[in-house]
Amino acid sequence: MAQRRRPIFVLDEGFPQPILREALRLHVPELDIRPVLDFDRRFVQQDTPDHVLIQGLWQLGAEGLVTVDDSMLCQK
Repeated sequence: MAQRRRPIFVLDEGFPQPILREALRLHVPELDIRPVLDFDRRFVQQDTPDHVLIQGLWQLGAEGLVTVDDSMLCQK
């Protein structure tokens, strides 16, 4: 039986990476949660518009973006 791929979620740069990475690995093994730097370095730029980041992550196979940027709630 083929092993099912874990859904990939990407963390934005606002998270404390070493602490969070270990906590997620231990407590949320069903998901593949990666910092954006580990997922694709091209998105680690201050000037990447939010909609371009979200679209790019989706095109590369990520199911979602985990962010602390509340301004993303107003995206159209």
